[in-house]
Amino acid sequence: MPANQWRSQLRARGARTQAASGERPSLDLLLQRALAMAEAGDPEGALRVIAAASNPADAGEVACNAIGYVCISANRYREAVRWFDRALARTAPSAQALTGKGLALQCLGRAADAVRCYDLALSIRPYDPDTLYNRGVALQSLGQLDAALASYDVALAQRPQYLFAMQKRCVALEMCGRLPEALAGLDGVLAIAPDCPDAWCRRGNVLQKLRRWDNAVACYDTALRLRPEFPAALVNRAAALKELHRLPAALCDVSGALLLEPNEPEALMLRGNILQALERVHEAERDFRRSVGLRPLIRHPAIQSPAEFTALFIFSPQAGNTPYEDLISHSAYDSNVLVLLSGAKYDVRSLRRQSDVVVNLVSDVDSSGERLLQARDLLEAIGKPVVNHPSKVLLTDREQVSRTLAGIAHCCVPQTLRKAGPAILEMLSTDTWSHPFPLVARVAGTHGGNRMERIDSGEQLAEFVGPSPEAEFYVAGYVDYRSTDGLFRKYRFMYVGEEILPYHLAIGERWKVHHASTSMADHAWMQAEEERFLDDPHATFDARSYESLRAIQKAIGLDYFGIDCAIDRQSRIVVFEANASMLVHLRNEQFPYKDRAVARIKSAFGSMLRQKIEAATGA
Repeated sequence: MPANQWRSQLRARGARTQAASGERPSLDLLLQRALAMAEAGDPEGALRVIAAASNPADAGEVACNAIGYVCISANRYREAVRWFDRALARTAPSAQALTGKGLALQCLGRAADAVRCYDLALSIRPYDPDTLYNRGVALQSLGQLDAALASYDVALAQRPQYLFAMQKRCVALEMCGRLPEALAGLDGVLAIAPDCPDAWCRRGNVLQKLRRWDNAVACYDTALRLRPEFPAALVNRAAALKELHRLPAALCDVSGALLLEPNEPEALMLRGNILQALERVHEAERDFRRSVGLRPLIRHPAIQSPAEFTALFIFSPQAGNTPYEDLISHSAYDSNVLVLLSGAKYDVRSLRRQSDVVVNLVSDVDSSGERLLQARDLLEAIGKPVVNHPSKVLLTDREQVSRTLAGIAHCCVPQTLRKAGPAILEMLSTDTWSHPFPLVARVAGTHGGNRMERIDSGEQLAEFVGPSPEAEFYVAGYVDYRSTDGLFRKYRFMYVGEEILPYHLAIGERWKVHHASTSMADHAWMQAEEERFLDDPHATFDARSYESLRAIQKAIGLDYFGIDCAIDRQSRIVVFEANASMLVHLRNEQFPYKDRAVARIKSAFGSMLRQKIEAATGA
């Protein structure tokens, strides 16, 4: 609970004490002095004043409450509980004493007991906004977000400009993934308190989650104008600038934050990522190692207490990884993320104790071969059930996948070859290039259509390879997968355990179609078609197609991965790629119907983890 709100409540209790106390004047005066000292920020001095009373243990109900609140302000929570219990023993149940006891219990981490006290207090004084606010905070800590929001809403109905309740409500909305509502709530906070840097910073955080990077930067700019030495705003602005590919500015911000807080592991990890993107690899590794030394595990607590189980995620900033943040957010299980670094030593026994299931996130074979071998050895030492075992991930480079899936019925899988740049240039120069044109060429290790082009001739291929002759390249046969209306449709399925779940449909006019670069936001009919696919994929992919999808699942053998595919004019599934590096995200404000599909994938992911644990334990 914020300190200034404690002082506000103490002031109110002091006024009641002065007006209502029938006790000895000496104690009455001492309590008034103690309350004033607590309000002025000297709770320990206030406690010394109370201790000077002739016999404070004989105090009546009003005095016990006042002493209890002073104890809370001094962080003496157990003593506060005892004083509120004394108050409750001296008279009929008092809403004031019950609220105070609830607050002390909440500060002790006993949120469920605190909620019971608040409920009793509200049965006596049903619409007290402070009790409702504190109840909401306790419920929020228990992961009961809907109940917390209801409590804040009732508090705000009584006190519409209750800033603490408004701000906590925004946090709860953000935790629920209700980002537009959280943004609107923060606009309400800033309408009342336009000079609140914390609210501007949180608004920037929400805008980042909405992928509105420029708007987020503008919010952080305002927060930093109001509070120039604001490490969180500097770090978060750096993260947004990194997404905008403004890497030098991002590096400046995060370095500034680290001057203020040199041992902040999150800032060190971010600076390491920025330095790595700037190809300053040795500096990046130093930051990664410092971050891990300060915080061996990145903890993402469950939204409920107790958590159902604990999952350990293996992530390497020196490699390509499965995007995981949105998969584990707002979950009923605890998630611990271990940062895997080259040559690092880990406490295997501790990791074994802190995990029920382990998820390998290292997923990009082209950039992660060494890390996958390291992850394999670590996971085998931990000895817990594994999702996406590194040995299986090692078999999912594009060339291997094209061979693995080549024999599946009713599938068209373009033959894919991996070639070094010098070998390609030599074959072209000696006229020994045999792969037919047109083809699709891409730099190995790239995703999202970056550094990937359709190539129609040897001259074009030489021009494509020329800027990066030392790189490795994939070349694959080009498939014209246009539908009868002349548009290209690319479907993404996520395989989660035994389930095959649709994630999106991208419709575009060019062969290189990605959802984010299409004009789907401007065409209602495209959105309607995607929504139909997400809600009923069997209407698009018939029983024969699903047999092929199941065969792909069995052949790849991973627990969690995705495929991008199309349906050609012969009704075959055209498979472009299949791997565990595909993104599933919650930021679908322009396409709100996608939320249902993401929710199904998240739910299936949690169920898959649970089933892994049950299979290993025989539960």
